[in-house]
Amino acid sequence: MTGAAELYLVPVAQKGGIHLLLFNPNELSILPHLQQDGTTVAAVQIPVGRGRVVSGNVKDGLMQALDEAALATAAYLLGLAQRAFEITLDYLKQRQQSASRLRRTRPCSIGQPP
Repeated sequence: MTGAAELYLVPVAQKGGIHLLLFNPNELSILPHLQQDGTTVAAVQIPVGRGRVVSGNVKDGLMQALDEAALATAAYLLGLAQRAFEITLDYLKQRQQSASRLRRTRPCSIGQPP
């Protein structure tokens, strides 16, 4: 997996903040792992005292970026769930069983018989 990039920019907790360090591929130990869906993730072991510091403390900016990414992901997943519900509802309205449409039943509460 090393050699996939010419340089690696890595956020590292250091001196009470988070700093960006630049590494050559041969300075890092990268252990790839194949996921069930076919994608690859990797564990990266960062050597202490190596790498070149290329920024000051980026903790606040990094935390804001992570918050915004989480919000964007949540919005995407909400839209995905809404669309899946719409598709399922359309399917159930058209589905037939034993030559007749599925009949509507009254909703029931948890613990209440239908």
